[in-house]
Amino acid sequence: MSIRSLWFALLLSPTIAIAQPRAADVATKDAIIAALYDVISGPADSARDWPRFHHLMHPTARLQAVTGARTATGLRTFTPQEYAEGTGAQLVQIGFREIEVGRHEILAGRVLHVASAYESTRERPQPGPAGRGVNSIQLLFDGTRWWIVSILWDGSPDASATWPPSWMSKRD
Repeated sequence: MSIRSLWFALLLSPTIAIAQPRAADVATKDAIIAALYDVISGPADSARDWPRFHHLMHPTARLQAVTGARTATGLRTFTPQEYAEGTGAQLVQIGFREIEVGRHEILAGRVLHVASAYESTRERPQPGPAGRGVNSIQLLFDGTRWWIVSILWDGSPDASATWPPSWMSKRD
């Protein structure tokens, strides 16, 4: 096959529109939080951009979900890869979207704790609200970029029942 034929074959072949990691995603604390919500959200049958997701995460990052009822609370821990593999298909299937609706920040040196109130929706099986909760996000600034070091979330009804009114201004 000639170079020209190969070039045309590549141009005409179907491709998946997956964005590459973006330097702008990790340049500011607001950008990395926005990128996090953006990368896990999307319409049904639309692939999530896991390379972009991994670009946000520190190499030692952990994600943790509070599980169970109030009287039998548990904690499920994931690496970013385990999260992508374990939830990716479900996010695509249901058309999951999560948006930040409020925030409280505490900065201590190069470490930033963000309590990020969110609301989520889904397209399937029945369109509408999927839940509300709080993402507890720990960020690290290494002098050049922001990293997500950990995310702990509680999507139970109790989590959103106690949001302080100040969180709804999105920024403290």
